[in-house]
Amino acid sequence: MKLATALLTAAFLAGSSASLLCADKPLIGPDQATPSATAQPTPRPYPTAQPYPTALPYPTPQPYATALPKPTARPSHAATKKALKRHHEVTQRLNKQNKEISAKIAAGTLTQAQGDALDAHDKKIRAEEKRMAHSNDGGISKADQDKLDSQLNDNHERIKAQ
Repeated sequence: MKLATALLTAAFLAGSSASLLCADKPLIGPDQATPSATAQPTPRPYPTAQPYPTALPYPTPQPYATALPKPTARPSHAATKKALKRHHEVTQRLNKQNKEISAKIAAGTLTQAQGDALDAHDKKIRAEEKRMAHSNDGGISKADQDKLDSQLNDNHERIKAQ
Protein backbone atom coordinates (compact mmCIF):
# COMPACT_ATOMS: atom_id res chain seq x y z
CA MET A 1 0.00 0.00 0.00
CA LYS A 2 2.88 2.32 0.76
CA LEU A 3 4.28 1.65 -2.70
CA ALA A 4 1.00 2.55 -4.36
CA THR A 5 0.78 5.77 -2.38
CA ALA A 6 4.34 6.68 -3.25
CA LEU A 7 3.76 6.01 -6.95
CA LEU A 8 0.55 8.00 -6.90
CA THR A 9 2.26 10.95 -5.23
CA ALA A 10 5.14 10.83 -7.70
CA ALA A 11 2.77 10.66 -10.67
CA PHE A 12 0.69 13.58 -9.34
CA LEU A 13 3.70 15.79 -8.70
CA ALA A 14 5.16 14.98 -12.10
CA GLY A 15 1.85 15.89 -13.80
CA SER A 16 1.59 12.50 -15.40
CA SER A 17 -1.67 11.73 -17.09
CA ALA A 18 -1.17 8.03 -16.62
CA SER A 19 -3.37 6.36 -14.10
CA LEU A 20 -2.47 3.46 -11.93
CA LEU A 21 -4.00 0.19 -12.95
CA CYS A 22 -4.99 -2.68 -10.79
CA ALA A 23 -6.53 -5.67 -12.53
CA ASP A 24 -7.32 -3.61 -15.67
CA LYS A 25 -9.26 -1.00 -13.70
CA PRO A 26 -7.89 2.45 -13.02
CA LEU A 27 -7.51 3.13 -9.35
CA ILE A 28 -7.22 6.84 -9.71
CA GLY A 29 -6.62 9.19 -12.60
CA PRO A 30 -5.24 12.71 -12.83
CA ASP A 31 -8.72 14.24 -12.98
CA GLN A 32 -9.67 12.47 -9.75
CA ALA A 33 -6.60 13.53 -7.78
CA THR A 34 -6.98 16.07 -5.01
CA PRO A 35 -5.79 19.45 -6.25
CA SER A 36 -3.22 21.40 -4.31
CA ALA A 37 -4.11 24.62 -2.54
CA THR A 38 -2.57 26.78 -5.28
CA ALA A 39 -4.24 25.00 -8.21
CA GLN A 40 -7.36 26.56 -9.72
CA PRO A 41 -10.50 24.38 -9.92
CA THR A 42 -11.35 23.16 -13.40
CA PRO A 43 -14.17 25.17 -14.93
CA ARG A 44 -17.42 23.29 -15.46
CA PRO A 45 -19.00 23.28 -18.92
CA TYR A 46 -22.21 24.66 -17.41
CA PRO A 47 -22.95 26.88 -14.44
CA THR A 48 -23.95 25.06 -11.30
CA ALA A 49 -26.81 27.39 -10.39
CA GLN A 50 -28.60 28.72 -13.44
CA PRO A 51 -30.78 31.75 -12.78
CA TYR A 52 -34.06 32.05 -14.62
CA PRO A 53 -33.54 33.79 -17.95
CA THR A 54 -34.68 37.39 -18.10
CA ALA A 55 -35.31 37.31 -21.85
CA LEU A 56 -36.54 34.36 -23.85
CA PRO A 57 -34.55 33.31 -26.93
CA TYR A 58 -37.77 33.41 -29.02
CA PRO A 59 -40.51 36.01 -29.38
CA THR A 60 -43.30 35.73 -26.89
CA PRO A 61 -46.72 34.98 -28.37
CA GLN A 62 -49.40 37.63 -28.26
CA PRO A 63 -52.31 37.11 -25.88
CA TYR A 64 -55.30 35.46 -27.50
CA ALA A 65 -57.55 38.46 -26.91
CA THR A 66 -55.51 40.64 -29.26
CA ALA A 67 -54.78 37.88 -31.77
CA LEU A 68 -58.41 36.97 -32.47
CA PRO A 69 -60.55 39.11 -34.74
CA LYS A 70 -63.36 41.06 -33.16
CA PRO A 71 -66.74 39.36 -33.49
CA THR A 72 -69.00 40.66 -36.19
CA ALA A 73 -72.33 42.19 -35.33
CA ARG A 74 -75.06 39.58 -35.15
CA PRO A 75 -78.65 40.30 -36.08
CA SER A 76 -80.99 41.11 -33.25
CA HIS A 77 -83.33 38.51 -31.82
CA ALA A 78 -86.33 40.14 -33.51
CA ALA A 79 -84.60 40.15 -36.90
CA THR A 80 -83.68 36.48 -36.52
CA LYS A 81 -87.25 35.67 -35.51
CA LYS A 82 -88.60 37.38 -38.65
CA ALA A 83 -86.08 35.56 -40.85
CA LEU A 84 -87.13 32.23 -39.35
CA LYS A 85 -90.80 33.12 -39.85
CA ARG A 86 -90.16 33.88 -43.55
CA HIS A 87 -88.36 30.55 -43.89
CA HIS A 88 -91.32 28.77 -42.30
CA GLU A 89 -93.80 30.53 -44.65
CA VAL A 90 -91.88 29.45 -47.75
CA THR A 91 -91.67 25.88 -46.45
CA GLN A 92 -95.43 25.84 -45.85
CA ARG A 93 -96.10 27.03 -49.42
CA LEU A 94 -93.85 24.29 -50.81
CA ASN A 95 -95.64 21.65 -48.73
CA LYS A 96 -99.04 22.97 -49.87
CA GLN A 97 -98.00 22.81 -53.52
CA ASN A 98 -96.75 19.23 -53.09
CA LYS A 99 -100.14 18.25 -51.63
CA GLU A 100 -101.94 19.91 -54.56
CA ILE A 101 -99.80 17.99 -57.05
CA SER A 102 -100.44 14.69 -55.23
CA ALA A 103 -104.21 15.41 -55.10
CA LYS A 104 -104.35 16.18 -58.86
CA ILE A 105 -102.43 12.98 -59.68
CA ALA A 106 -104.82 10.98 -57.48
CA ALA A 107 -107.83 12.66 -59.14
CA GLY A 108 -106.43 11.89 -62.57
CA THR A 109 -106.22 15.50 -63.79
CA LEU A 110 -102.41 15.25 -63.90
CA THR A 111 -100.37 12.39 -65.29
CA GLN A 112 -97.52 10.96 -63.27
CA ALA A 113 -94.96 12.47 -65.68
CA GLN A 114 -96.51 15.96 -65.35
CA GLY A 115 -96.58 15.60 -61.56
CA ASP A 116 -92.93 14.51 -61.52
CA ALA A 117 -91.94 17.57 -63.58
CA LEU A 118 -93.76 19.90 -61.16
CA ASP A 119 -92.22 18.09 -58.17
CA ALA A 120 -88.74 18.47 -59.70
CA HIS A 121 -89.29 22.22 -59.95
CA ASP A 122 -90.46 22.30 -56.30
CA LYS A 123 -87.33 20.39 -55.24
CA LYS A 124 -85.11 22.99 -56.95
CA ILE A 125 -86.94 25.77 -55.09
CA ARG A 126 -86.61 23.86 -51.79
CA ALA A 127 -82.86 23.32 -52.34
CA GLU A 128 -82.38 27.03 -53.04
CA GLU A 129 -84.37 27.88 -49.91
CA LYS A 130 -82.16 25.59 -47.78
CA ARG A 131 -79.01 27.16 -49.20
CA MET A 132 -80.32 30.65 -48.44
CA ALA A 133 -81.35 29.66 -44.91
CA HIS A 134 -77.99 28.04 -44.24
CA SER A 135 -76.14 31.23 -45.16
CA ASN A 136 -78.45 33.37 -42.99
CA ASP A 137 -78.43 31.58 -39.59
CA GLY A 138 -81.44 29.38 -40.38
CA GLY A 139 -83.72 32.13 -41.70
CA ILE A 140 -84.11 33.91 -45.02
CA SER A 141 -83.99 37.60 -45.81
CA LYS A 142 -86.89 39.58 -47.24
CA ALA A 143 -85.19 39.77 -50.66
CA ASP A 144 -84.67 35.98 -50.63
CA GLN A 145 -88.31 35.44 -49.69
CA ASP A 146 -89.47 37.68 -52.55
CA LYS A 147 -87.34 35.71 -55.01
CA LEU A 148 -88.66 32.37 -53.73
CA ASP A 149 -92.26 33.65 -53.70
CA SER A 150 -91.93 34.63 -57.35
CA GLN A 151 -90.70 31.12 -58.23
CA LEU A 152 -93.49 29.55 -56.15
CA ASN A 153 -96.09 31.75 -57.88
CA ASP A 154 -94.83 30.59 -61.28
CA ASN A 155 -95.00 26.98 -60.13
CA HIS A 156 -98.53 27.48 -58.74
CA GLU A 157 -99.66 28.85 -62.13
CA ARG A 158 -98.26 25.73 -63.80
CA ILE A 159 -100.17 23.49 -61.37
CA LYS A 160 -103.42 25.37 -62.03
CA ALA A 161 -102.93 25.28 -65.81
CA GLN A 162 -102.66 21.52 -65.94
